[in-house]
Amino acid sequence: MSAQAQNQELARYGLPRWRVSDVLWVGAIGIIGGLLYRFVFPAVSAACGAGETQPWSSLTNGVWMLAGFLALGITRRPGSMILAESLAALLSLLLSGQTHAEIELAGKTRMVLHPLVFTGLLQGMGGETIFCLLRYADWRFGVWLISAAGCAWFSYISGIYVTKCYVLFPATVQAGIFLGTFLSTAVLCALPAWWLGRQLFEKSRP
Repeated sequence: MSAQAQNQELARYGLPRWRVSDVLWVGAIGIIGGLLYRFVFPAVSAACGAGETQPWSSLTNGVWMLAGFLALGITRRPGSMILAESLAALLSLLLSGQTHAEIELAGKTRMVLHPLVFTGLLQGMGGETIFCLLRYADWRFGVWLISAAGCAWFSYISGIYVTKCYVLFPATVQAGIFLGTFLSTAVLCALPAWWLGRQLFEKSRP
């Protein structure tokens, strides 16, 4: 679809309309992302020191947002980043067999849905919010960078309030984690998603 055809679609319907091919792309990316999240990326993150107190260890955090960015870059459809990222997170948990976690509530141990499910949802929401506000009509690289910042911020919030993996770190380390997450998301996710979108939309013919 060309940029002209996309603008005509926006003028007629208000938002881009989903097609069967978009659903297939988002599903495929979510499944592949889930496989990568389960079998490949954990080893990459561990090798780079993820989870340690050094802020530079967060420079690999961007790989965990890749599925959502690629889905939105390829389809440019509302909700595609949220759907792909959530599907990838859920599939990775199902493959690991850790779909639930134990928490202490009112003096009793209770089983709840694993917090990483909500992390995938939050990351997708954080990355897609800026495109939603712009009605999916602006795909410049600067918008993708803002999206990367939103994704990094929601990921940080998840690390504080959902998974609580950052709460014991000093404020300076937390700031470094956020910055490292933003930089890695911008380079590993926003840049390739923006480039793919240009190849598929701006440079195509009506």
